[in-house]
Amino acid sequence: MGERGEIYSDKLFTNSDRTYFFNVKENRKGDYFLNIVESKRNASGDFERHSVFIYEENIKEFESSLLKAISVIKKKKVRDYTTGEARRNDFEALNNGSKRDSSNYDKNHYVSGRFRDRNY
Repeated sequence: MGERGEIYSDKLFTNSDRTYFFNVKENRKGDYFLNIVESKRNASGDFERHSVFIYEENIKEFESSLLKAISVIKKKKVRDYTTGEARRNDFEALNNGSKRDSSNYDKNHYVSGRFRDRNY
């Protein structure tokens, strides 16, 4: 590019009061870096900004670590019904619910400790 400054910019608006900015910039030496900024509205209505800089020489490692962290979050969203504790909790919840109201138990979706046809 040759010119110092912003090479690329993208905004991510969320449903909360947060906005994320992803900026690729060039420094005075001609090196590129990624600047990730979180902008968040505080109680007084002003915006707080938090910024992280990832330099070109660290991009590969940063990407790897970020993808691993995202993978962990995605895996934690899916309940693990293979553990005895999870099954015991589900069994107790079904028993307690069925004593009060049998409509809470849907046998079409619950098969041997796992839910079927549902996205969790």
